[in-house]
Amino acid sequence: MITSVLVTRPDPQGSHLCATLRAKGFECVHLPTLVIGPPSNIVRVEQALENLAKQQWLILISPQAVYALEAFCIKNGLIISDSVNLAAVGAGTATLLRGLTHREVHFPPTDWSAEGLLALPVFQNVAQQKIMMLQGNAGRDVLLRTFIERKAYVEVVEVYQRLLPEMDMEPYQKLLQNHAFNVIVSTSFSGVKNLKTLFGTMHWERLRQLPVIVVSNRIKALAFELGYKTIWVAKNASDEAISTVLEEKRESLWQMSK
Repeated sequence: MITSVLVTRPDPQGSHLCATLRAKGFECVHLPTLVIGPPSNIVRVEQALENLAKQQWLILISPQAVYALEAFCIKNGLIISDSVNLAAVGAGTATLLRGLTHREVHFPPTDWSAEGLLALPVFQNVAQQKIMMLQGNAGRDVLLRTFIERKAYVEVVEVYQRLLPEMDMEPYQKLLQNHAFNVIVSTSFSGVKNLKTLFGTMHWERLRQLPVIVVSNRIKALAFELGYKTIWVAKNASDEAISTVLEEKRESLWQMSK
């Protein structure tokens, strides 16, 4: 049986994941369950970034934060000073930031999460240091709270918004009813939550029967609260980690589809 995957990750990462999975023999349906929009207050972002050179640290929470930063750099001629240290929550974000700045970027080697970032040696003594974090709306506050507890001066700048997409769901609802995919991949809690919203109450019982691959135990716990029944956790958010889970679960998926 060919495993068919519903990928909910937004572009460009979503299309890249689909290409990776297809190359490994999986079929994919791409349904981005969130879209990335501009920040709600662009003036506020521009004003904050004007003070970037005064910071000791610039931390980017996601790849989308890097894309937003790049856009602001191009639009406003922003140059990131060499005096500002750079950090990212995950390897993918770090790679993009390194490509943008051609600088060293600190990131957790394995635990690509806020907790993993906070465990890095460079963040154990940040008292009196100025830290700017670039993220989307409705982000977690664990970094902010912990850095404040460690006596740092923290500024959180929302450089993009996660939005519920507006789309015709009927084709995807038909695919669900026709068993056109048998496993879901979702790399954020917003993505998992929006998936339930988009399919609606009428299709929820069928949707929740499908196993969902997520990228952290935190998202797993939140997905259980939403009512999803079977949730598997990838080691991290990389294409390789997600495809590894799919390979490991081929037999389980075959048994579940019988």
